[in-house]
Amino acid sequence: MYMVIMMKGITLKTGDLVVYSTRGICRVTQITSKTFDRERRDYFVLTPVFDEKSTYFIPVDYDPERVHIKPALTKTEAQQLIAFAETAAPLEWISSPNLRKQTYEHIYKAMPREEKIRLIKTLKAHEQHQKEIGKQLYASDARILSGCETLIGNELAYILGKTPDEILTTFV
Repeated sequence: MYMVIMMKGITLKTGDLVVYSTRGICRVTQITSKTFDRERRDYFVLTPVFDEKSTYFIPVDYDPERVHIKPALTKTEAQQLIAFAETAAPLEWISSPNLRKQTYEHIYKAMPREEKIRLIKTLKAHEQHQKEIGKQLYASDARILSGCETLIGNELAYILGKTPDEILTTFV
C-alpha cells in the first residue's frame, strides 16, 4: 500500500529514507494500522537500511519532542556535510564526567548532524590523548562516540555509496 502522511511539517510516504533518533538511517517500508495495548493506531514501519531484519513501529502522530525523525540527507546535502566535517572545530572538552555525559548524550540524541560531527571530533581527539598516556575513554564516552559514528557514518555512506569507514576518515 502506498500512502502519504503529512505531519508537523514533514511529509512521509512509503519508500522515503529517514533518520530515526539514535537508530540511524531507515526506509519507510509501509504505513499500517496495528493494535497495541488495545488501542488501534496508524504506524510508520521503519526498516534500517543496514539491518533489514529489524523493524520499528512509530505512530504517525508521534510527538516530535520525544521521537526524533528527520528526512535523510540528499546527495548534495551529504557532500556539504562532508565538507563541513573536514574543517569543523571540535567542541570544548567538558572535564566533569557527569556533565559531559549529560551534554554529549543530548547532542547524540537530539542535536543536528553538524554538532554530532563536532562531538565525534572531540571524542576522537580525547581518545587519542588517552591512548598517548596509556588510558582509555570512559565507557559512556566510548558508547556515545560509537553511536555518533554509526549514525553519521551509515547515513553518509548510504547516500554517497561509500563505506562508513571511508566517510569517518574525513572526521579526524
